[in-house]
Amino acid sequence: MKFIKNFDVIKNSKIILIISAVLLVLGTVSMIFVGYNIDIDFSGGTQIEFDVGRDLVQKDYEDINGIIEALFGKKYVSSTTKDLNTPSLAIIRTGTAALTSEQQAKLLTKLDEHFGTDHTESTNFSIKYISPTVGDQLKKTAVLSVVVAIIAMLIYIAVRFKSIDSALASIACLAFNSFIMMGTYSVFQIPVDANIIAALLTILGYSINATIIIFDRIRENRTKDGDTKTFAEIVSDGTKQTLQRTLNTTLTTLFTILMIFIFGVDSIRDFALPLIIGIIAGLFSSVCLSGYLWMKFDIWFKPLKEKLVIRKAKKAKARR
Repeated sequence: MKFIKNFDVIKNSKIILIISAVLLVLGTVSMIFVGYNIDIDFSGGTQIEFDVGRDLVQKDYEDINGIIEALFGKKYVSSTTKDLNTPSLAIIRTGTAALTSEQQAKLLTKLDEHFGTDHTESTNFSIKYISPTVGDQLKKTAVLSVVVAIIAMLIYIAVRFKSIDSALASIACLAFNSFIMMGTYSVFQIPVDANIIAALLTILGYSINATIIIFDRIRENRTKDGDTKTFAEIVSDGTKQTLQRTLNTTLTTLFTILMIFIFGVDSIRDFALPLIIGIIAGLFSSVCLSGYLWMKFDIWFKPLKEKLVIRKAKKAKARR
């Protein structure tokens, strides 16, 4: 409690910036050298529903992916999950390209041998092809959704706080959160599927809410103490005053999603893990970066603002 009350984002800004830089570098390295586990939602490919005749366990997923890699190479391994309604039904997705008829026959023969089944007698068996054009459309939808959301938030914050500085600071935090979340997908090799759109928009909405709470308090304090305190002091005070509330709200949400991650099935965990990382990143950026960045943008844009004020004064004089 004492640490929370005494935490000063301005005095600790160097440590905060070092942590941020390390996270960004790690994410960048992973994205460049490890890459992403692109699901067929984006890459296109083949989806096979195969009943193994018993409840699936984690080793079965690994075995299936191992068989695909041994037959066709690693690039064809996308994801293997369990159907939520039928515990024995494996949903196998191959990435990069669709399997040919010959490849499908080879894979099904190997799976039948491995699990002691006959897929031709199963009522749950199915194969479908997902076109890369569908994946391209999803990519465009994902990018467009995030861009529109960020632009809308930029306009809203600029109007609400009557300051482009605060709007830019909040957008910088949103970009940081998005980057950390995308880094999570790369580091943990979580399948990048259609769920990423919902996950990104959820985190953007959640983290901007925490930032707005802090900015509201900073604005109130600036109106009240602007003549007696520097903006750096006002930012520090505003962050301290809202820190306990922000922590409580975040932890409540985090505990709920942790329960989903711990007790949920694999497909739910793949969605919950990026949310957990994104919420933690959102807490860090809202508390540690947002106010500091607002202060920095305020300093950087101060000469420009002064020039605009002088220009307006000159125009007003000229009209008289």
